[in-house]
Amino acid sequence: MRFLIAAVLVLNCGLCWAVDNPDGNIKGRVVSDENALTAEQAAELVADFEGDLRLRGLTSIDKDVAQELAKAKGDLRLKGVKSIDKDVARELAKFLGNLYLNGLASIDKHVAKELAKFKGHLELGGLTSIDKDVAQELAKAKGNLYLKGLTSIDNDLAKELAKFKGALLYLHGRTSIDELGLTYLKSNPNIHLPEKYRD
Repeated sequence: MRFLIAAVLVLNCGLCWAVDNPDGNIKGRVVSDENALTAEQAAELVADFEGDLRLRGLTSIDKDVAQELAKAKGDLRLKGVKSIDKDVARELAKFLGNLYLNGLASIDKHVAKELAKFKGHLELGGLTSIDKDVAQELAKAKGNLYLKGLTSIDNDLAKELAKFKGALLYLHGRTSIDELGLTYLKSNPNIHLPEKYRD
């Protein structure tokens, strides 16, 4: 059934697949050539599949596509998607696997509010800076949140991130943090700081 779906999509859409890694139980499906998907294509893509779904060429998604992709089982990697609105974020937050949105260069507080509802492992490694309002919303996240792309965290930002409610907040990048900001962040044991700032 899986191969039939793949064959139909290849013929109709020019999608490029890499399915079922032979080593171990992890299955991979890579879509490299599509810039956009319809909701119907997205539904076929996730049907009868569990594993690592990488949509490398996908550069944009709408609410209906996000709703279908959120039904995937496993990991969902949307590295090519550069921006999303709050409706897309709301649908993606319903996803139950590991969600990688490392292509996002910026988000506003409305998108952050929706993404904070996601309960799993969320990577936003493409964010090099965020404002206080976004930090305030992301601090409400419940799962693991990766913000490894931040280049600097000022005191106001640190104060908001220190309120993080989730399992773990990873700040692993080459991030500049001043002494007061560091004090705020170290007050929360669930925040994992870059190595140079650890005791």
